[in-house]
Amino acid sequence: MNRAFLDLDGVIVDFHAYMRAHGLTGDEIKRQVGAYLDMPAIPGALAAVRSLIGMGFEVWIATKPPTGVPHAYSDKAAWILRELPELKRRIIVTHDKGLLGDSGDYLCDDRPHKANCEQFKGTLIRFVDGYHWPQALDYFRARSPVLAKQRAKLATDQGLAVSVPASKPEAAERPSPDRSAPERIWLQVDSNRRTEDLDERFPANASHVTWCAHPVGGLEIEYVRADLAAHTAFSDPPGDPATAPVETSHCT
Repeated sequence: MNRAFLDLDGVIVDFHAYMRAHGLTGDEIKRQVGAYLDMPAIPGALAAVRSLIGMGFEVWIATKPPTGVPHAYSDKAAWILRELPELKRRIIVTHDKGLLGDSGDYLCDDRPHKANCEQFKGTLIRFVDGYHWPQALDYFRARSPVLAKQRAKLATDQGLAVSVPASKPEAAERPSPDRSAPERIWLQVDSNRRTEDLDERFPANASHVTWCAHPVGGLEIEYVRADLAAHTAFSDPPGDPATAPVETSHCT
């Protein structure tokens, strides 16, 4: 399973919103006991994290603490335990994110020039210049193992070949029509009534319906043999009128 390592501040937690609301500098906030615990989540970030989990990624928090501020470690961890308890065993607090992951993993960070992020072995997703969760989720959806399986199942259920261009069946695979039966038949529903007198497409009581190889008048319904219709669909060139869908209709 591919792992997604997520930075906390600026990716999930709105550090700058807290800074503006309290009129403090970044350094003041980092040293303030309880500040990291009180910060709000970025709108939509918690739902985005859970979306990644639902897509089949193994999600980890990878956050860099302020150097030499021990309470910041516990405040960050307490915030995650409160807001994302499903990640209680996937919390990494480190000064070097380049040590994490392998070539198949992802790191989302808003400060890719810090914490040795550039040395991350997998794919570094930079949350900078307006790039954030809406764009990142589109990126991850295209690589989701869960969604890939769902797309494959849907294609199978619909009778489509996954990743294989549609092709015209070979001649050997075409159904061979039975030439001994009429190409069309007419179901005789009521020889004494006309089509325009009938309110329903087909009578509820059809116990006396018979068929004939040609129209004889009255209320009757034309049918085309399915094997001939299939053969026509396989054989006729595009644009030929014979390839148009055949509909049953009342004969007049």
